Amino acid sequence: MVKYGGAIKAAVVGGSALFLAAYNLAMPFVKQDELAVKQTTFSPFGILGREGIKAGPEDKTYDTGKHFIVPGLQKLHRFPKDVQVLNYAVTEPTKDDRRYMRNERAAHIQTSDGFYVDLDISIFYRVTDPKKTITSIGAGKLYEENGIVPRGEPALKDTLGKLQPKDFYNVEERIEKAEEARTLLNSRLAESGMEVSHIQIRKVTYHPKIRTKMLDKIVETQVKLRNTAESDREASQAKLSGLVKEGTEAALSKKREGDAYKQVKHSEQEAYARKKTSDADKLVKLAEAESKRLVNEAYEGEGSDMIVGLEGAKLFKNIDTIYLPVDQFTALEAIMKSIESSAVEGGDGK
Repeated sequence: MVKYGGAIKAAVVGGSALFLAAYNLAMPFVKQDELAVKQTTFSPFGILGREGIKAGPEDKTYDTGKHFIVPGLQKLHRFPKDVQVLNYAVTEPTKDDRRYMRNERAAHIQTSDGFYVDLDISIFYRVTDPKKTITSIGAGKLYEENGIVPRGEPALKDTLGKLQPKDFYNVEERIEKAEEARTLLNSRLAESGMEVSHIQIRKVTYHPKIRTKMLDKIVETQVKLRNTAESDREASQAKLSGLVKEGTEAALSKKREGDAYKQVKHSEQEAYARKKTSDADKLVKLAEAESKRLVNEAYEGEGSDMIVGLEGAKLFKNIDTIYLPVDQFTALEAIMKSIESSAVEGGDGK
């Protein structure tokens, strides 16, 4: 009884193992970082559908999870879903990096002026459509061997080769050409179900002779720029001196014009003052002459003898006594009588 119990137990364990093995073969698991497509190698009487490569439901790729296949007649081809790296560098990637990184020698690029540079570059890409990839390139790692590797460096040469060695130090120039290389590489990978997301230029290595030539050329360019700047400075200084001279001469000319204008106006002012003074003097003299004429007329007209007497009487105002010789006294007496008689004739009889 014990003998049969052990056999039964062994049969159960063996059957379970076989079932698990068959289950795992029939229900392979697609990991979280994978996408898969199914290949039917043989379809008896068409019961498994058409033979060849096909995607999952609605012609989409198989994503994470278990998927049914017929062992021996069908199989799943897995492709990485996460970002892969094609690395051009001298150093080899580590063991862990090899899972998603393919390393090639540094990219050897001939620049537009004939020099050669070695570039450490990383191309970041993904397999976006495994069905296109497997039908156009193949399964397994062929997306590297027949896909990104043979297209990567030529695209870099076609775009980065337009630069000169010194341009790799210019961030804007370098980024612009890297973006141009990414666009060109995507156009060449479009039918392969792959897409480049970014290209990073990490390091530029120049040959010593090329570095010397490049430095000499840079120095020569800098000397030319310095000479040009010096010539521009001298030209600007000469232009400035000319402008200062013109401005000074213009200011002096304006000052001379102002002085002449001031002199003319001053002369006109003096002439006007002299004319007005002369006119005023003439008016005063005419007034004085007219006054004298009127006085003379007054002395010559009616009552003039009275005026003469009155004016003569003023001579004796405040005089109490006058001593005169007899002949002068006689004359004075005659004058007084004349005054009195004049006063009687012209007055009220007093």
